[in-house]
Amino acid sequence: MALEKLGVPPQTTEVRSLYHELREAVSYNELRAKKVLRGGNPDAREGYVEFKFGIDILRADQLILNILNGDLSKVRWLPSWDALEKILAGGPNDSSLFDSYYDFITWCQDAKKF
Repeated sequence: MALEKLGVPPQTTEVRSLYHELREAVSYNELRAKKVLRGGNPDAREGYVEFKFGIDILRADQLILNILNGDLSKVRWLPSWDALEKILAGGPNDSSLFDSYYDFITWCQDAKKF
């Protein structure tokens, strides 16, 4: 969807390659990438960590904005909101921290295979 927003036809359906295509498309035309962005500021705008819960995925705008901001953001994934409440109450930490959006989306893609 992010590539389509930029007017670039995807060359593949493989997530790893699509992400690299997106990075190239944003780098090639940063002005267009800024124009297609909608919505508010993501979590990662301030602390460089985007929080995702359960089957929550990264949106096209989040991917584009992250690339525009130097591809620095990480993703903290939790299985549910209940898992967050348990952590805040001093219970076990069932979250995973991914070092990049790329790591998170490839993990999601690999998880879909199971």
